[in-house]
Amino acid sequence: MTLPVSRATETAVVGGATILGLLSGPDAADVIIGAFIGSVIFVISAKDYTLFIRVLLCIASFVVGVVSCDFFASLISALLPSNVSATKMIGAIVSSAVSVRLLMAMTQRASDPDILKRGPHD
Repeated sequence: MTLPVSRATETAVVGGATILGLLSGPDAADVIIGAFIGSVIFVISAKDYTLFIRVLLCIASFVVGVVSCDFFASLISALLPSNVSATKMIGAIVSSAVSVRLLMAMTQRASDPDILKRGPHD
């Protein structure tokens, strides 16, 4: 007996419900807008990839921005003067724009087996 929906549809629905569950709060719209803005900034700067890879990186950037917006907002707030604080939206923008590029750089750097022998700046 065949199912009425595909596995991809099931995965998309469960993933969407998970992200919405994580965002249930008064500033959920701000986080989603911030993550979208950050992922667009990231994709615009990633011109050296094909369109398909940029779409995948945009989705990854958006998800990372939504999930890690609290951490980046607190990190930015810690670097600012005490009377200035960053909102979750700012955290989502920065997280989306920076996280995937940072992870890609770390992965590329870690794939070099001689990194421990020569040091980071040789």
